[in-house]
Amino acid sequence: MSLSYPWWHAPIDPFLTINDIGYGIGLIRLSMSKPEPDKVRLSDITKTRHMQLATRILLWISALTDALIAIDFTWFGGMYDVFFVSISQGVLLPLLYAAILMISFSIHQEQTTSEVPADLVSPRIRHTNDHIDILSIIGQFKKLMQDRALFLDPDLTLNRISRRLGIPSKQLSITINQHYGRNISQVINEYCIERAKKTFTRNE
Repeated sequence: MSLSYPWWHAPIDPFLTINDIGYGIGLIRLSMSKPEPDKVRLSDITKTRHMQLATRILLWISALTDALIAIDFTWFGGMYDVFFVSISQGVLLPLLYAAILMISFSIHQEQTTSEVPADLVSPRIRHTNDHIDILSIIGQFKKLMQDRALFLDPDLTLNRISRRLGIPSKQLSITINQHYGRNISQVINEYCIERAKKTFTRNE
């Protein structure tokens, strides 16, 4: 668009504004499409959601800054553009990069299926008329937590649990929410708290 300026004044500022707003809306739709991030450590899900929210807000502020720059050039001849660009480049972009970086640190690189010992993989959940048996899922989930104490794994992710159970991560997350009335990270945290209580009681 900049290269075309000698022949055509492309609407760069409106394009940048719409682009940032579009990315912000895209992030909202992405977060709504999956109940839980399947590759993020369960212990980091709350922090990741906060960073996702911060990223959306920063993108929208960036869109507002681009709109203000366009208005400044149109009505004030670019009198305040240095101020707006300084805010965008010096404050918003570093914060945006920091938020994205913190999210990336929470993503755990899963082992391939072949690297997971066969005895740690639960048998596949029964299907009845194309519907997964919720009680079977919950039963296998509890067995995995109680027998294997999987909740003690600091790198535990939704994707890792779903692989062990042999069901899609989205289905597992929805089932946990329906059964417990809480998300999977909260349920895992409760297992950790119960283990800590038992350990404390034994040490008294």
